[in-house]
Amino acid sequence: MKKPILIASVNTDNLLPALDAVRGCWKATTMLWMHAMGVPVLSGVVVPEWSSQAENAVRNFCRRKRVSKLLLRIDKRGQRWTRRRGGYVLPMSKIRATVNELSREGMITILLEPASPYSNYSALGAVTVPNEGRIVIEAVGPGFDASDILRSDLEPH
Repeated sequence: MKKPILIASVNTDNLLPALDAVRGCWKATTMLWMHAMGVPVLSGVVVPEWSSQAENAVRNFCRRKRVSKLLLRIDKRGQRWTRRRGGYVLPMSKIRATVNELSREGMITILLEPASPYSNYSALGAVTVPNEGRIVIEAVGPGFDASDILRSDLEPH
């Protein structure tokens, strides 16, 4: 059984085991690194598969945050993006079925405190090009999400 990971519980002392649990899942890895380094990220729960432990973690998180809906993010090992979209808010009643469906498709679920891309100041995507010694950063402004760039829904600003 793969255990859920509370993003807020990850720090520099337990970062490596947390990263090992999400190896190849780039969104989850980035969120955990950023949180451990003190960079602001949404709080939430990484759920590799549904279990009673995952259900308790999600319910406790919702109770602490006083929310009944969570923002869905999707991650798949070794893939920068998937055809399936996340980035929308799910009610608690739909979370178990969604996690199970995503698990069957080889994906992990990241459930975050509800937020809207319309409240973003900016978002960015970055790709390293080691053999050229550079990083390419694409950014969008308020109201957009980094996934809008990754899926070529719009041009960087």
